[in-house]
Amino acid sequence: MVLDQLRSHCLKINANKSQFFSQELRFLGFTFNEQGMLPNQDALEAITNIPPPKTLKALRRFIGKTSFYRFFFPKLSEVEKPLTDMLKKDVPFVWTEECDVAMLRIKEMIKKVARLKLPDFNKEFLLYCDASQDTFAAALIQCEDDGTMRPIAFFSRRNPERKHLLSSVELELRCIVEVMKKFRVWLLGGFTRIFTDHKLLKKLIEINTDRKLYYYINCLNEYAYTLEYLPGSKNTVADCLTRVNLRRILYPATILIRNPPFDVKELKENELKDEEEDTAPTFNYPILKEDDNSKIEEFKESSQGRESPPVKEGEEYKDNEITEKDKEELFKSFHDELGHGCYERIYPLIKMRRSWKNLSKDLKQYLARCKVCLKRNEIPKVKTMEKHVTAERPFQLMNLDLMGPFAVSLHGNKYILGLVDINSKYAIMEPLQTAKGEEILETIERCLFYKHGSPEVIRCDNAAYFRGELFRTIEERYGTKIDFGTAYWHESSAPIERLFRTVQATIAKLSEGVYSNWCHILHRAIFCYNTMYHTSTHTTPYKIIHGYNPILKYDIQNCKDKIGYIAGKESLDDREASFMLAKKMSECINAKKDQLPNKSYISKMEKLKPGVPILVKLPIQLKRGEIGKFEFKWHDGFEIVKQVGNSYMVKRRGKGRPRKIHINHIKLDSSEEEDTIF
Repeated sequence: MVLDQLRSHCLKINANKSQFFSQELRFLGFTFNEQGMLPNQDALEAITNIPPPKTLKALRRFIGKTSFYRFFFPKLSEVEKPLTDMLKKDVPFVWTEECDVAMLRIKEMIKKVARLKLPDFNKEFLLYCDASQDTFAAALIQCEDDGTMRPIAFFSRRNPERKHLLSSVELELRCIVEVMKKFRVWLLGGFTRIFTDHKLLKKLIEINTDRKLYYYINCLNEYAYTLEYLPGSKNTVADCLTRVNLRRILYPATILIRNPPFDVKELKENELKDEEEDTAPTFNYPILKEDDNSKIEEFKESSQGRESPPVKEGEEYKDNEITEKDKEELFKSFHDELGHGCYERIYPLIKMRRSWKNLSKDLKQYLARCKVCLKRNEIPKVKTMEKHVTAERPFQLMNLDLMGPFAVSLHGNKYILGLVDINSKYAIMEPLQTAKGEEILETIERCLFYKHGSPEVIRCDNAAYFRGELFRTIEERYGTKIDFGTAYWHESSAPIERLFRTVQATIAKLSEGVYSNWCHILHRAIFCYNTMYHTSTHTTPYKIIHGYNPILKYDIQNCKDKIGYIAGKESLDDREASFMLAKKMSECINAKKDQLPNKSYISKMEKLKPGVPILVKLPIQLKRGEIGKFEFKWHDGFEIVKQVGNSYMVKRRGKGRPRKIHINHIKLDSSEEEDTIF
């Protein structure tokens, strides 16, 4: 009949590779017969002869070979856990005794591999599932005509979401869906009875209102199944696969499994037989009865690494004799004299020697008032509510900054003046000999005002050369408003800072190692930048400004018939549309940055009120012979004046003019708090 079917579909078979009337068949590493299937013994022997891996690559090969036969091993994912943990990122390869035990247990499982029954698609499938926070496990079974239960396959997998605590119902539903997907080729089109120890799961599937579970329920609806409740104490087939790491295992007097109908006597005999034949290394944990807690108490007592201070029963140890002077001396010894360590590093040392009721609180207060730590230690940055700045047309809003000083060029230039248009990303750069306000203003007039007109706003930082009186006349002479950003906070002028990094890299690549003529390469680098596609606007800055693409040397020599297409001159309507499109594209690219601040930002803002003493992070002004790496980064003696967005106007107490500082460069001066413990 098989040959007739092949002939009807115009298929041929190779007689030399075919076997007829065989009682046993080997195919793709497995042996098939009337009783079921087993892995080939020669393949299993090859795995048992593998020596302990010495490299990560060898470990991957071993796990890959054993995983090929994982249907036959009901506990494989739990047994190989010490091995798979070493495959995680940034985990060093260290072969331990625990890994040796895991490898020996896997090899022992291979020697005792179970014979799996071939699925009979005329019979219903029985699927026993159980899930824990660590592992999903299941057993696929079919019932023979004589009532014997025969396994078809086992499933065991680590929970991919084990780092996040999930509800037991969601875990069980995920487990069932994972198993159904794994055995899809067998279960799809047939009927499956699913046994679970969650009584409410069936009702939940029928009246679900939780959107997180819709996906799993839809996956289940692809199959013909019925969900049946089986108490956890009777669901031993799957439950044992998820709890193999428990130290204490309770054995009830009788094992009741009504469905499926296992022979309890035969099951106990098989367990005793397996224990006698088992030669793999095991952990010698005592098997306890339900009412035997004496061993646990002995284990608790023996686990104490050192003797505790003598205390009365039911009382907590306290050092009631310690004085405030003793506390200060103790904290100085372990904090000041040990290099000003943080709380986590010195608290265990102190607690080993002296302890009292409010030790942790007192230590934290002492550390908060340490002047040395306040001036040197960094603080975690808070996530601020940044607003992405956009413009509706070119030369409406521009960023301005100065880059340098560099090595003096052949023409005596040391600085680069940079301007970037917020809408089109079009860049303008000119070399400068000095950073004086007169030369900066003259260059801006030549390359911006007399070529492209007056922008509405120019945003720059608080550098001294932009704060001069001459520079302030720009608004009066050209109508352009100057908007000053936050000092020492580069994110306030992100577009120009990003442009500088790109131009620096381009000049380095074009200079061919000769940096003395960098001012000659500058205009070429800017032309390259303006001619290439920008990732925010998805077009070239040159085309947004001029309405067409530039014609290059290659176009004249090789693409004369396509020059009109390459230039792509736009109509007036197209140009206006391109301006708005550039704005929308930029907004979409930066949408993820415009998010609400976190709780630490709100908490910090509530404490920063006018008049509050603070420390400010300022750039280090080095004198001759000083090493900047060892200087204090934070300066005290400042106070809050007022808030300006994500920044604050601050000044020295009693003198000086206010300056603008970002919130991440401000630290509360807790050394001046009134409530002291000493």
